[in-house]
Amino acid sequence: MARIPRPDDQEGIRKRIKEVILERFNDRQGELAHKAELQPAAVSNILNGKAEVSVKQLRAIEAASRARFEWLATGEEPMYHPIGWKPLSFEPEKEGEHFRTFMERHKSIFTQKQLGDELGVTKGSITDYFNSASLKVQTRISILRAVRKLLDDPDLTEEEVFGPLDPNVELVQPLRHIGNFSAEPIMHLPFVPRSARAGIPTPAFWEEPLETVRIMRAVLADYEPNPFRPTKDWWIIEVDGDSMEPQLRSRARVLGYYVGNRIARNHWEVDLEKLYRLKPGVWAVQYDDDFVIKRVKENTLERDKEIQLHSDNPPPGPFIIRVDSIRHVWYIESSVNNPVR
Repeated sequence: MARIPRPDDQEGIRKRIKEVILERFNDRQGELAHKAELQPAAVSNILNGKAEVSVKQLRAIEAASRARFEWLATGEEPMYHPIGWKPLSFEPEKEGEHFRTFMERHKSIFTQKQLGDELGVTKGSITDYFNSASLKVQTRISILRAVRKLLDDPDLTEEEVFGPLDPNVELVQPLRHIGNFSAEPIMHLPFVPRSARAGIPTPAFWEEPLETVRIMRAVLADYEPNPFRPTKDWWIIEVDGDSMEPQLRSRARVLGYYVGNRIARNHWEVDLEKLYRLKPGVWAVQYDDDFVIKRVKENTLERDKEIQLHSDNPPPGPFIIRVDSIRHVWYIESSVNNPVR
């Protein structure tokens, strides 16, 4: 998956960039700068250790050389994308389009008419907002205030409703970024820390506002057609215990999507049809009063109404749970540093 370069591995990143320059640009850093549309001085400062490389610069080098972002950032093989690979272009969508998507995802909670009533405008005006490339500041303020009320979510951000905003647009709430990686916006995902896992089976866990964690939107690049418009509900879960070692160690954080639907602010329901079609792999499952992260080798839920869960580091051995005991499921795509295999 796409990961941000670690500040403590800048020397390794410099070595890998030099290797790319040698192999792809006849050891001429000026050619890399030209093709990647980077300032020659910026490339020189990176290679001389005078500046740290940013995500945006690594993406530019990836596009210019075909060297994989993951390899440049961490050394994870393979070094190159296949011949014929084209860099993905994630152009942020227009504010109105993102707002339309937001409304669609919450249509079971409130309607265009209800929002219009809160704003004192007609349903047609809401439709006009959908077609707007950039909404007026006062309009965004009014919409944000209204949807926070309708969703009973005072922490809802402007980015969640309207998407990443143009840096030249006046913000209702400034977008926050992480250190050197301000070229790519962050997103907030629900987070289940080890300390909270025991509470997942209890109603209280879902009644309280979910804890969140910030991640770079780029981490979704391998899993979403457009990271600015995710189609799944992504979560971060902290691993507890050693049953999935060596791949998933205790305290590791994993990225997964919820297999179901968000009905309301803190009301999530598993979707059995999606669950029956879910591919084998590593699943996080809340069943009865337990919560586990285990490997599924064959999805037999639709056929047998039960499924076998395996540990990568037994004991314990595999065990069987019935479909009617399952409350929530997440499909785990990756850990913080390595893909889940």
